[in-house]
Amino acid sequence: MEKKKQVLGIVEWSLVFVLTVSLAFLAIHVKNRLQEGKEMISMENSKLVLYEGPKSLRDATPEDEKAAKEIDRDFSLLHCTDTIVKVNGYDSYVYDTNVNHNRSWAADYMPLQSRTPVTYFDFEGTAGIEVTVPNLNLISVKISPVAAGIEPVLDAAGHKVIFTLTEPGNYTLTFNDSPARALHIFANPIETEVPSSSDENLIYIGPGEWNIEAIALEDNQTLYISGGAVVHGIVNASHCENVKVMGRGILDGSGYRTWGGGTAYIPLQFDFCDNVEIRDIIALNPNAWVLNSLSSKNEIIDGVRIVSSRPNGDGITLQSCENILVQNCFV
Repeated sequence: MEKKKQVLGIVEWSLVFVLTVSLAFLAIHVKNRLQEGKEMISMENSKLVLYEGPKSLRDATPEDEKAAKEIDRDFSLLHCTDTIVKVNGYDSYVYDTNVNHNRSWAADYMPLQSRTPVTYFDFEGTAGIEVTVPNLNLISVKISPVAAGIEPVLDAAGHKVIFTLTEPGNYTLTFNDSPARALHIFANPIETEVPSSSDENLIYIGPGEWNIEAIALEDNQTLYISGGAVVHGIVNASHCENVKVMGRGILDGSGYRTWGGGTAYIPLQFDFCDNVEIRDIIALNPNAWVLNSLSSKNEIIDGVRIVSSRPNGDGITLQSCENILVQNCFV
């Protein structure tokens, strides 16, 4: 089977692409588009890369933000409307994803779930962050990890929190000592290891919203999910060598019903593989486990960010594996 295939059924408007593929193997290889969908802003002693989210994502409403069981509301990944994030004066797109604050087991696999905002960008030097929460009476804010020693300025009258980042990392803002609507900021370093567009083993997914069934990697293949991409589907490899999954984009499982003893659609699954790299991907809304390796070896899991809310939504699972490095992750 050829490793490069033409994408069928693409609807393209602005930076929004919708791809639906059922059954079988999917490969997407688009040359000369590895810089698409991101805005590089250079300032004195600083660089900033922002990624516009898909315009096809629906705006979240107050009704969406109410705690409810999965069957009682739209569980989709949405565009956040009640939290505004600016980085060095520029808007950073904010997603609205699902979280579970109950910390208790639900026999019907349907716990009450809430929503929380997530944003990401790349930077070098300094990043001045301004967070505005217009509907919240701000009393206090905590920025985690506390070891980072970030001292925010609280503007209660303007419903704003202002602070500066000097190091990439995964940061969480908690308002008024409550987990409700905590903001997750994934501040990446500037991307340097972008795969070559001339690589025939590259599977490239560009910015926009993509609905897929599955991507099954073969030997020596690299899947690159670019910043600004939201991919609804799963990625797997079995008995493969030298495979990579990388990029700034999002793997989203909100389209699958909760596992509940049925089918587990694991976003990142690697069985009996050798020499695997998974870097920088964001995984949201899985219906079961998130990243699972079985009987694999020589694997690097670096910079993966996971927000999981449903029962059995384990973050990183390593079964009968050897020589695995996990670092710089957020789970």
